[in-house]
Order: sequence, then structure tokens, then C-alpha cells
Amino acid sequence: MTNKKTKARLILDNGGGYTLQLPSYAHAYDDEQQVASDVAEWLTTGDSYWWDGSESEAMDLDPTDVEIRNGGYRVIAIDRATDTVASLAAELTAIVGWDNASRLAEALSQR
Repeated sequence: MTNKKTKARLILDNGGGYTLQLPSYAHAYDDEQQVASDVAEWLTTGDSYWWDGSESEAMDLDPTDVEIRNGGYRVIAIDRATDTVASLAAELTAIVGWDNASRLAEALSQR
């Protein structure tokens, strides 16, 4: 299973969940600690090829501009060349009104 977009993205949904899409892995999460761990590992190693639990539904999630504007999703691009755990935590901290963003920012800050 390969991410058609070939870009890494973190998608927050307004129900409190997270979807991590990487070039060869995608997974939906409810637990900010687990997504923080996976994001930190991927930023460090760049390798998700051997990870278990990749989900085709998570790979296919592609919120439309309308869904994003209407507050259903927040989409954050992740670039291994420029992003760090700290920079992602700072970006998430800047998102106002999304509890899952705040929780994930805190979890990332602990890494």
C-alpha cells in the first residue's frame, strides 16, 4: 500500500482522532501518545516499511477543501528535510480550539 500523494501528512479530525499518512504507511489513531511515538520515529529514521497496522482506509483519507474549511479536518504536511518533533509540536500548539492538536503537541513535546 502506497500513499498516492507520496507526501507525509498528519490529519486531525474534529472528532478527536488522528490519521498519519506516510509514503508507505497510514494509520488512524485515537491515542496521541502512539501517534507522537510514530511521528518521532519516522522523523528520526524515515523508515515505516516494516510497521504493522497500515490501513487502506487511512491511506485513502483525503479531506476536501470544503471539509477543511467547514472545520471537519486540519491537515498538516510533514517534511523530513525540514520538520522536527519540536517544530511539529509548535505548529500544533498554534492551532486554537482543537483539543486533539493540544494533546498531540504535549505528547510530542515529551519526546
